Amino acid sequence: MQTINFSYNGNNKLNCKYFTTLRLSSRLSIGEIVWVTVNNVFLKECKVVQIKSFLMEQLDLQTCGLDTGYSVEDTKNILKKTYSKANWQTQKIYLYILKTQ
Repeated sequence: MQTINFSYNGNNKLNCKYFTTLRLSSRLSIGEIVWVTVNNVFLKECKVVQIKSFLMEQLDLQTCGLDTGYSVEDTKNILKKTYSKANWQTQKIYLYILKTQ
């Protein structure tokens, strides 16, 4: 079973039945069951229910505000800092919607 690790529970979103996460990897599939961890400590089991992909320039306030709690510009800066080696002209971002099992 794959794991999605969070460094912290921003927006307390991990407490919700449904929540999102922005990732650079397309390694997950719709219907897949994953373990969600915070700092590598198991929190819960979730199912991937939806996946959207887009480029950095397509990030919008709805996605950024709900996922990170920050503005589009702040979210872009966070992603650029976290993934400093990414080529943002071509790098896809994946928005996963997860459902707590």
